[in-house]
Amino acid sequence: MAGFLYGITGNPTWVAALGPMSSTQYSGPLITYSGGQTLTGGFQQAVLAPTVGSITINFISDTTADVSWAGASGSANISIQRFDIVPGGSSTPQPATNPQTGWWLNLAEPGRGFAIEVQSGQIYFAGYMYDALGNATWYLTTGPMQNPGLFQGQWLQLSNGQTLAGPYKAPTVANAMAGAVTLQFASVSNATLTLPDGRQIPLERFSFGLTGPTLTAFNPPAAAPASVLTIAGSNFDPSAKFALTLSDNTGYSVSIPPSSVTASAVTASVPPYFNPVSGAFGSGTVNVKLTQTSAGVAVDSNTLPGFNIQPLPAAKNSGAGTLSLIRANLAEAQKLQIAITGTSQEAPGVDAAIAAEVGDMQQLLNNIQSVVQNGLSFSLGAVGGVNITVNQTNIADVDNLILATLQSLAAPPGGSRKTTQAATPGCMSAEALAFSQAMLSGSGNLDALAQTLLEAPAKSAACNTVDTFTSAYQNFAGAGDVGLGIADGAGTPAAPTSRLPGAALFALANGHANFSLGLGALLSPTFGNQTPALQFAIGSVTGLALPVEDELLARSSGQFASYVGDARTVNNLVAPPVLAPGALVPTDLPNGYYQFTSSFNLSINGRPVSGTTGAISLTNDDGTAFAVLLQGDMTAYNAAHGCNAIGETCAPSVTPFDGTTFQVIVTLNGPNISGTITYLLTKTG
Repeated sequence: MAGFLYGITGNPTWVAALGPMSSTQYSGPLITYSGGQTLTGGFQQAVLAPTVGSITINFISDTTADVSWAGASGSANISIQRFDIVPGGSSTPQPATNPQTGWWLNLAEPGRGFAIEVQSGQIYFAGYMYDALGNATWYLTTGPMQNPGLFQGQWLQLSNGQTLAGPYKAPTVANAMAGAVTLQFASVSNATLTLPDGRQIPLERFSFGLTGPTLTAFNPPAAAPASVLTIAGSNFDPSAKFALTLSDNTGYSVSIPPSSVTASAVTASVPPYFNPVSGAFGSGTVNVKLTQTSAGVAVDSNTLPGFNIQPLPAAKNSGAGTLSLIRANLAEAQKLQIAITGTSQEAPGVDAAIAAEVGDMQQLLNNIQSVVQNGLSFSLGAVGGVNITVNQTNIADVDNLILATLQSLAAPPGGSRKTTQAATPGCMSAEALAFSQAMLSGSGNLDALAQTLLEAPAKSAACNTVDTFTSAYQNFAGAGDVGLGIADGAGTPAAPTSRLPGAALFALANGHANFSLGLGALLSPTFGNQTPALQFAIGSVTGLALPVEDELLARSSGQFASYVGDARTVNNLVAPPVLAPGALVPTDLPNGYYQFTSSFNLSINGRPVSGTTGAISLTNDDGTAFAVLLQGDMTAYNAAHGCNAIGETCAPSVTPFDGTTFQVIVTLNGPNISGTITYLLTKTG
């Protein structure tokens, strides 16, 4: 807790309290500091000043409390409540793209901090620090956000207001133009603050009272872009949301979603390194940090230094690889439109989504051909206010990123990159090797090689198990998420505009290919009754990228937003993303009204038992929260009906949402119990 108020001389000051609390009460010393960093001065560590008394906070509700304090300067008892920046703002559901409410700081400059809250597009931003004499002071700015990721305004200073224990006294404006402020959000928990002297500092959400993940080692110590990086550690929560940030002290910073998470390891595709000023690709040594978000609270890990990103490989015949992959995507999508007919994957929603994909890729192919063949450029729209205009240089970037992805797929397990296949090739590795060698040499039928690559999960003997497919799919999809991560940082120093179009186009190419790979595998007779496991594998990868996609879609416009959204729709329909190991509910069900029923038909110790709940009416206005609610209900219902007994299996079968219904049937099989539990969600309006 911090209190922003005034000293007996009228100067602004602040006090703080911190420590453990019960469910509704906190009691502890009220403290203040002195001698720390000024608004524009160099870093100076503050020192703890004498305690100014004790404070007790009793919470009456989640928005109201009674506060009492006692100290040498007096005592007081007041009531406080959550502050509405706009009428009703504190009770209005906050968009997932809102910056996280709370305390923010520059980790390299502790002792000075900031309080941030955004309600309905209005920000309240306070900075608490010290004046030139070392006295505690604070600054304030408030007003409308320029866009969801940007605020620009003026710092304000007040004076002559109420003291800690004194009677109410309205403050006066001491300086309405204390300095310009610009706050650019790279994510909901990371931002760049421009100080009045023009210096830029990174800010991140301060996590206290929480144990974050601990990173212990990365493997390998150096790797090429798009290759797989594995980070070992502890305290990873597989049900959380994650962002892996690679950065250095030159301003390079890219945050990407991992491709898989367990309790002891995180894997992700390596992003390319680029100069943060010129945007030129190259090599660099970076720091690695993981942000884990659970229940809306983000916690950062420790930082591991010393990971080396190697240069991108160079493809010949600029644009040839990009065109071949897009042409293969289009051809495969058109085949799947027919192949899906009469299968368990066919549904009106899936048919419509694939048709949208085909239209997207036809338009994208025409635009790319105009660049490669005629030297023209085209616009994909904007992300974070930054226009994405694709030219020949960007197409060359996409070629090199595709080549890096292919080389990663072709690399033998755990080994360094080689020019020959591993003795036992993995899923898609032989096809990726042939494609990559053709791109390197500038010769070969790239269209046929790209088509063979996309069809490998359905046709290659090396892809005949869920495990082998999953490993390759994580690699391929994770590489595409690198492009999303770079695009997601649009408008910040992390993503120079010269690299943004190539990264965005690469993300689109991979996103469209993910659908072809996933649906092709699901339709393959090879997998037969392994469909639920395959859907789980695809949904796990898709689910990890959802936070980045949500952020990107909220800030983007034009064809880029449509392309990302359409590709995501197909993936989510054919393999709903999981929220946690075993979670089954898609996070992107359309807003509206639903009815949810649960029923069971069991045999317990040979005795038949059955029943059903009445239809529960639900309203969906937040897809992720809705999915969490349903998943919690299903988990509790499972446990209540014996789906947790020793020696028993509980196997789920999912019928994806088809625009009207979503169904999960859990089959129980054990020594004392057998049968099914059924969940049915029906959209009613």
